Amino acid sequence: LDMTAHFRPPPGLTLEIEELTAAHAELRAELGALRAEQLKEGEVARLRTELEQARAGPQQDLTTIVIRNLPRSFVVPDLVALIHSLGFAREDYNFVKLQEERKGGKNRGYAYVNLEDPSVAKRFLQAIHGHVWDTRMREIPDTDVEPAVASWAYIQGLEANLEEERKQSKKLHDRKQIPQHN
Repeated sequence: LDMTAHFRPPPGLTLEIEELTAAHAELRAELGALRAEQLKEGEVARLRTELEQARAGPQQDLTTIVIRNLPRSFVVPDLVALIHSLGFAREDYNFVKLQEERKGGKNRGYAYVNLEDPSVAKRFLQAIHGHVWDTRMREIPDTDVEPAVASWAYIQGLEANLEEERKQSKKLHDRKQIPQHN
Protein backbone atom coordinates (compact mmCIF):
# COMPACT_ATOMS: atom_id res chain seq x y z
CA LEU A 1 0.00 0.00 0.00
CA ASP A 2 1.53 3.31 -1.09
CA MET A 3 0.74 5.89 1.57
CA THR A 4 2.63 8.73 -0.12
CA ALA A 5 -0.05 9.07 -2.78
CA HIS A 6 -2.67 9.72 -0.07
CA PHE A 7 -0.54 11.97 2.16
CA ARG A 8 -0.88 15.70 1.74
CA PRO A 9 1.04 17.96 4.09
CA PRO A 10 -0.93 20.63 5.93
CA PRO A 11 -0.94 24.04 4.15
CA GLY A 12 1.47 25.64 6.66
CA LEU A 13 4.01 22.86 6.22
CA THR A 14 3.83 23.14 2.43
CA LEU A 15 4.65 26.84 2.72
CA GLU A 16 7.62 26.11 5.01
CA ILE A 17 8.95 23.51 2.58
CA GLU A 18 8.69 26.01 -0.30
CA GLU A 19 10.46 28.70 1.77
CA LEU A 20 13.24 26.28 2.74
CA THR A 21 13.65 25.21 -0.87
CA ALA A 22 13.93 28.86 -1.96
CA ALA A 23 16.40 29.61 0.86
CA HIS A 24 18.45 26.57 -0.15
CA ALA A 25 18.57 27.80 -3.75
CA GLU A 26 19.72 31.25 -2.57
CA LEU A 27 22.46 29.69 -0.46
CA ARG A 28 23.63 27.58 -3.40
CA ALA A 29 23.78 30.72 -5.57
CA GLU A 30 25.78 32.57 -2.88
CA LEU A 31 28.17 29.61 -2.58
CA GLY A 32 28.65 29.62 -6.35
CA ALA A 33 29.41 33.35 -6.25
CA LEU A 34 31.92 32.80 -3.43
CA ARG A 35 33.69 30.07 -5.38
CA ALA A 36 33.83 32.32 -8.43
CA GLU A 37 35.28 35.09 -6.24
CA GLN A 38 37.94 32.66 -4.93
CA LEU A 39 38.88 31.76 -8.50
CA LYS A 40 39.06 35.46 -9.31
CA GLU A 41 41.32 36.01 -6.28
CA GLY A 42 43.57 33.18 -7.50
CA GLU A 43 43.86 34.88 -10.87
CA VAL A 44 44.62 38.21 -9.17
CA ALA A 45 47.35 36.50 -7.10
CA ARG A 46 48.86 35.00 -10.26
CA LEU A 47 48.87 38.37 -12.02
CA ARG A 48 50.32 40.07 -8.93
CA THR A 49 53.12 37.48 -8.90
CA GLU A 50 53.89 38.13 -12.56
CA LEU A 51 53.93 41.88 -11.88
CA GLU A 52 56.30 41.42 -8.91
CA GLN A 53 58.59 39.31 -11.06
CA ALA A 54 58.55 41.91 -13.84
CA ARG A 55 59.30 44.70 -11.34
CA ALA A 56 62.19 42.68 -9.91
CA GLY A 57 63.97 43.32 -13.19
CA PRO A 58 67.15 41.39 -13.86
CA GLN A 59 66.97 38.28 -11.75
CA GLN A 60 70.68 37.47 -11.55
CA ASP A 61 70.97 38.12 -7.79
CA LEU A 62 67.58 36.87 -6.55
CA THR A 63 67.68 33.79 -4.35
CA THR A 64 64.73 34.05 -1.90
CA ILE A 65 61.28 32.86 -2.89
CA VAL A 66 57.98 33.28 -1.08
CA ILE A 67 55.52 30.42 -1.52
CA ARG A 68 51.84 31.20 -0.92
CA ASN A 69 48.76 28.97 -0.56
CA LEU A 70 50.58 26.41 1.59
CA PRO A 71 48.25 23.89 3.22
CA ARG A 72 47.74 25.28 6.73
CA SER A 73 48.65 21.95 8.35
CA PHE A 74 52.11 21.81 6.72
CA VAL A 75 55.16 21.97 8.98
CA VAL A 76 58.81 22.54 8.03
CA PRO A 77 59.57 18.81 7.47
CA ASP A 78 56.63 18.64 5.03
CA LEU A 79 58.01 21.58 3.08
CA VAL A 80 61.54 20.16 3.09
CA ALA A 81 60.20 16.81 1.84
CA LEU A 82 58.39 18.65 -0.96
CA ILE A 83 61.54 20.57 -1.91
CA HIS A 84 63.40 17.26 -2.18
CA SER A 85 60.57 15.61 -4.12
CA LEU A 86 60.85 18.40 -6.69
CA GLY A 87 64.46 17.36 -7.33
CA PHE A 88 66.33 19.82 -5.11
CA ALA A 89 68.98 18.63 -2.66
CA ARG A 90 69.78 19.87 0.84
CA GLU A 91 72.84 21.64 -0.60
CA ASP A 92 70.58 23.72 -2.88
CA TYR A 93 68.95 25.76 -0.09
CA ASN A 94 70.14 27.35 3.15
CA PHE A 95 67.03 28.88 4.71
CA VAL A 96 63.43 27.70 5.15
CA LYS A 97 60.95 29.74 7.15
CA LEU A 98 57.39 28.63 7.70
CA GLN A 99 55.59 31.27 9.74
CA GLU A 100 53.16 29.86 12.34
CA GLU A 101 50.19 31.59 13.90
CA ARG A 102 50.72 32.68 17.48
CA LYS A 103 47.75 30.61 18.58
CA GLY A 104 46.59 27.38 17.03
CA GLY A 105 49.90 26.00 15.80
CA LYS A 106 49.02 26.13 12.10
CA ASN A 107 51.14 27.94 9.56
CA ARG A 108 49.98 31.22 8.04
CA GLY A 109 49.79 29.81 4.52
CA TYR A 110 53.14 31.05 3.23
CA ALA A 111 56.83 30.21 3.53
CA TYR A 112 60.21 31.58 2.50
CA VAL A 113 62.98 29.52 0.95
CA ASN A 114 66.43 30.90 0.16
CA LEU A 115 68.45 28.99 -2.39
CA GLU A 116 72.24 28.96 -2.67
CA ASP A 117 72.44 30.06 -6.28
CA PRO A 118 70.27 32.38 -8.39
CA SER A 119 69.99 29.88 -11.25
CA VAL A 120 68.81 27.18 -8.80
CA ALA A 121 66.38 29.70 -7.31
CA LYS A 122 64.92 30.39 -10.75
CA ARG A 123 64.47 26.63 -11.37
CA PHE A 124 62.86 26.23 -7.93
CA LEU A 125 60.48 29.12 -8.56
CA GLN A 126 59.39 27.51 -11.83
CA ALA A 127 59.04 24.07 -10.18
CA ILE A 128 56.97 25.20 -7.17
CA HIS A 129 54.77 27.82 -8.85
CA GLY A 130 51.41 26.18 -9.60
CA HIS A 131 52.25 23.06 -7.57
CA VAL A 132 49.09 21.18 -6.61
CA TRP A 133 49.25 20.08 -2.99
CA ASP A 134 48.41 16.50 -2.07
CA THR A 135 46.96 16.59 1.45
CA ARG A 136 44.98 13.34 1.32
CA MET A 137 47.52 11.40 3.36
CA ARG A 138 47.44 13.85 6.27
CA GLU A 139 45.68 13.02 9.55
CA ILE A 140 43.34 15.95 9.00
CA PRO A 141 43.39 16.74 5.28
CA ASP A 142 43.25 20.39 4.30
CA THR A 143 40.32 21.22 2.05
CA ASP A 144 40.03 23.88 -0.64
CA VAL A 145 43.79 24.38 -0.91
CA GLU A 146 44.71 26.49 -3.92
CA PRO A 147 47.79 25.65 -6.04
CA ALA A 148 51.07 27.19 -4.89
CA VAL A 149 51.85 30.73 -5.95
CA ALA A 150 55.57 31.46 -5.89
CA SER A 151 57.33 34.76 -6.42
CA TRP A 152 60.53 36.55 -5.52
CA ALA A 153 60.48 37.63 -1.88
CA TYR A 154 60.89 41.25 -0.87
CA ILE A 155 63.81 40.37 1.44
CA GLN A 156 66.57 38.71 -0.58
CA GLY A 157 69.55 36.58 0.43
CA LEU A 158 70.56 34.48 3.42
CA GLU A 159 72.09 37.32 5.45
CA ALA A 160 69.09 39.61 4.98
CA ASN A 161 66.69 36.82 5.97
CA LEU A 162 68.74 35.94 9.06
CA GLU A 163 68.81 39.62 10.05
CA GLU A 164 65.03 39.80 9.65
CA GLU A 165 64.71 36.69 11.85
CA ARG A 166 66.83 38.39 14.54
CA LYS A 167 64.63 41.51 14.39
CA GLN A 168 61.42 39.49 14.63
CA SER A 169 62.81 37.44 17.50
CA LYS A 170 63.82 40.61 19.36
CA LYS A 171 60.36 42.14 18.85
CA LEU A 172 58.75 39.00 20.23
CA HIS A 173 61.15 38.95 23.19
CA ASP A 174 60.50 42.65 23.90
CA ARG A 175 56.72 42.08 23.81
CA LYS A 176 57.06 39.33 26.40
CA GLN A 177 59.01 41.71 28.67
CA ILE A 178 56.28 44.37 28.72
CA PRO A 179 54.36 44.15 32.02
CA GLN A 180 50.73 43.25 31.61
CA HIS A 181 48.23 45.52 33.40
CA ASN A 182 44.94 44.04 34.53
